[in-house]
Amino acid sequence: MCPARAGAWKYSSHCFSGPLYASPSNPNCAVLAEQLPILERWIDRHAVRGERFIILGDFNRQLNLPGDEFWREIDDNQPTPAADLERATADHLGSGCHPRYPELIDHIVLDRGTDLMVRENTLRIMPYAESWETRPSDHCPVSVDLVLNDGLQPGLQWVRRSAEYRTLVLAIYEQAGRRVAEIAAERQRQGHTTPWVVSIDADMTILQNAQLEVESELTFRPFAYAILDDWVRREAAELLPGVARFFETVVGRGGKIAVITNRDHRRHAGHTLNNLRSRGITVDPETVCILGRTAMDRRRQNPHEWKTYGYKNDKDRRRRLLMEGKAELCWADTDNLRVRKSWRQPHDVVMYLGDNIQDFPKFEQQELARNPHQASGRIGVDLFIFPNPLYGSWR
Repeated sequence: MCPARAGAWKYSSHCFSGPLYASPSNPNCAVLAEQLPILERWIDRHAVRGERFIILGDFNRQLNLPGDEFWREIDDNQPTPAADLERATADHLGSGCHPRYPELIDHIVLDRGTDLMVRENTLRIMPYAESWETRPSDHCPVSVDLVLNDGLQPGLQWVRRSAEYRTLVLAIYEQAGRRVAEIAAERQRQGHTTPWVVSIDADMTILQNAQLEVESELTFRPFAYAILDDWVRREAAELLPGVARFFETVVGRGGKIAVITNRDHRRHAGHTLNNLRSRGITVDPETVCILGRTAMDRRRQNPHEWKTYGYKNDKDRRRRLLMEGKAELCWADTDNLRVRKSWRQPHDVVMYLGDNIQDFPKFEQQELARNPHQASGRIGVDLFIFPNPLYGSWR
């Protein structure tokens, strides 16, 4: 298995540092400036496809200098955060071979995913034994070790690489979309006037968290809230296949979407919205609401309500408030009267989508494991379950 494509690139000599576009006395910088967009397009093309890549060789450029213009241009996280680049040589200022030029001009540049496969402390800058006058090159070899068999657990490899996972997810969304169309038509025939809404989970249902799991495994960091918090704030999660079309189908048929997630509402709702928008999802607050978790959703903070309504999991309370028109988090941060009016009314929840059984109303893991028939007749009707071998209440 080869996780990366390695590209060799030859740059114009004698533009080691300084401005690219404001050096009339150095025509080599003008040549390098012309080459820059070609390389950037190559990087962007592979990043958009989700392909791992490495660019290595003689850059003839001191990329490690703070604020280097060439590096800043190619490491811009655009058009996707997958275009976030790392230099294996980044921490090696003043480690070059040339006696007159102490800074490295040979580099190994990796996309973020491939960088995570680099074995720690394996970068080698190998000087020649010969004297400067007799050595075979004025550049020293640079190398780094990659973990080609990345050591990821099989479930994570399956989610990241298998055609089966993508095919299943896309098929589930397509089936759910067809079912939404049936429900909308049926409600119209029957003259229903109550607004209807689809309840959907965020992580591993809308947003793909496999990269977070990769980073945790390859850096040997056990899961902790701080790691999740950092991941959500990066707004870097990709969409699962079929998400955008499903959102369009629901809203286009006159429905709404409530993203009921156990991401913390106060800290994470805004980042979740930004993440969705950055992936091309139209988030109109009149039709799409983010309902993150609050302290009152937890049993220990709200035992009386849990007992009164018979909640089975942390999302049951938010689902009840949504149906009663009392889900204040849908309009708390806006003075827009249209948004307030849209959500401050009872709703029929017609469908639930999630990767965990607790994404569905009044289900819990142990109870359903003992009696799976409780839900089996509803799968594909109003319950749609996405595969997630990475984590969940089953653990």
